[in-house]
Amino acid sequence: MWPSRSKATSDGVAGGRSHCTGTGAALRAPVWSEGADTAELGRILSSDCWKQSMANAGAIMLDSGRPSQTITSTMQRSFLAATGLQRLSDVSLGMLDEIWLLAAAVNKEVCGAVGLPMRHWSRLCPKAIFENNWASEWSSPMTHPVADRTCMHPPKHARVRASTTAKRLALVVAFALSVFWSHVINT
Repeated sequence: MWPSRSKATSDGVAGGRSHCTGTGAALRAPVWSEGADTAELGRILSSDCWKQSMANAGAIMLDSGRPSQTITSTMQRSFLAATGLQRLSDVSLGMLDEIWLLAAAVNKEVCGAVGLPMRHWSRLCPKAIFENNWASEWSSPMTHPVADRTCMHPPKHARVRASTTAKRLALVVAFALSVFWSHVINT
């Protein structure tokens, strides 16, 4: 699935020992599938963002009362450079579907390597997106798309929906803040 840089079966980060999830549960040393990019997946598993997102709690719904954050032009340029696209609007619904399918595969690989079931989408959402509303600009009344916790579920999720424009913005933020989402976008 991913290009392998090593035939190792455990990441060098854990050093072959069990490590803590941040929730008090010890995990086994990662055992990666054949061909897995062990270095990159090990970075995801050991990243602060991955650990912090386990604490995401609360309803998955729009809430204008959350703190407002601004998506910078640097964040957008970095995302566009990584995707090879000219404009954010070039990210199609089909591309979004493919990104979330890949995210599910990475989720399965990372969690399976340490003996855990796949994480729920809300626990793949970077904490900064889960706890804030993000937009490229803010106005009153708000007339611009807003990225928030509802945007980090797959495009065709049965219960949690967000506009394609808002999902694009959420991916820009997730790419900038999360090793997991950066890996997904760069793959």
